[in-house]
Amino acid sequence: MNKPAARISALSLSLLLLAGCATTSLTSAPESPAQSQALALIDQGKPRDAAVQLEALANTLRGNARGAALADAAFAWREAGDNARARSLLAQVTARQLSGASLQRFQLTSAELALADKQPAQALAFLNESSDTVSAPLRTRWQLARANALQATGDAMGAATERARAHAALTGQARTDNQQAIAGLLGTLDDATLRARAAALPANEPLYNFAGRALIARGLPLPRPFDRDGVAQFDTSKRPPAMSDGYRPPVKMAVLLPLSGRLATAAQPVRDGLLSGYYGESRQRPDIQFIDTAGTPAGAVAAYDKAVVAGVDFIVGPLGRDEVDAVFGRTELPVPVLALNRGKSSPPAGSAGFSLAPEDDGIIAAEYLRSRERSKVLVLHSNDDNGRRTAAAFRERFTQRGGQVLATVGVSDTVGDIGAQLRAAGAVDGVLLAVKAPQARALAPQLALA
Repeated sequence: MNKPAARISALSLSLLLLAGCATTSLTSAPESPAQSQALALIDQGKPRDAAVQLEALANTLRGNARGAALADAAFAWREAGDNARARSLLAQVTARQLSGASLQRFQLTSAELALADKQPAQALAFLNESSDTVSAPLRTRWQLARANALQATGDAMGAATERARAHAALTGQARTDNQQAIAGLLGTLDDATLRARAAALPANEPLYNFAGRALIARGLPLPRPFDRDGVAQFDTSKRPPAMSDGYRPPVKMAVLLPLSGRLATAAQPVRDGLLSGYYGESRQRPDIQFIDTAGTPAGAVAAYDKAVVAGVDFIVGPLGRDEVDAVFGRTELPVPVLALNRGKSSPPAGSAGFSLAPEDDGIIAAEYLRSRERSKVLVLHSNDDNGRRTAAAFRERFTQRGGQVLATVGVSDTVGDIGAQLRAAGAVDGVLLAVKAPQARALAPQLALA
């Protein structure tokens, strides 16, 4: 090799080594043991202790390491509810100093504080990274923050998309609230927009099944069948082959009913009716086991677990609404369930529920009136549980769909003079009667006069 070539090669090698060093300096540095221990306190429900330890750690560090500790401390103070302290620490850090999870915690904290300041565009600038690349512990919170920012900028479909992506990781009341928020966002779209945007969603996009349910509620066709990807797959290998009409019963089935407790009287006719159909079936029948839920949420969960241990491959029940909520509150059910009532949230993947619930009446009535361009409605409901539930579900869906309930009037079994309340409602273009037939007949003359 001649000397010039050797010098060029040596220079090239030196530049490559320098480039490699530069690249290495920008990669994510591992968290120190002290930093990891402090961050673990957040998961233990001690964010203030974590913040104090991280600040103390930052005071012993310099450069990028100090910036990372301060960013993590700001995140912890935000968790502890001290936004002022979080802002103070963030002001001492720049994104260029950070990488990896510390950078994402910095961005998420900055975005949440921007949302608190009603600056959604600034929040979106911090959250421009795809949630797919975000650290798993931060991903759901990242998606919900993006959803709030997008909603504030008027992008209902984008906000619903982010919420749908976060939904599977949520549990309990947070899951119920998120489902209602998605329904509300989709409710702001007119029929044509909802239909077009749902059709444009790619296969297995989590929002599609939510949009599909919204379309069905409006009486509109689905652009394509519901996505099945991600739906829990249950072991049906032990079941006999399906007959020509599709009949393929489970091998062993459990029925969860409140055979004792306050709902025992309601459970008895359900049990008798199920057994009547069971013994009336001439084809192969599953083994059947009845398990008492005692009519309580804890009893329903215990009964479900008992059924799973017993090796059943299908479960019918529970019956009570609180019981259904308790069972459906689990994000995953190893054995599919057909619940005999309506829960507050949709069933987990692979399970279903059915009922003649008052809420369904209210939702259907709201869709019916909005499809006929009624926007200002008076609601009259009976003062029993059914009437109140119907009226509440109607109000929620009607408001989501852009309507306005001008007045809500509860009436007793013996209908009195409510003419003044009817007149006070003002000019309405629709009336919902969530009452019993005798009440409706008594109300008709007063409505005609008003």
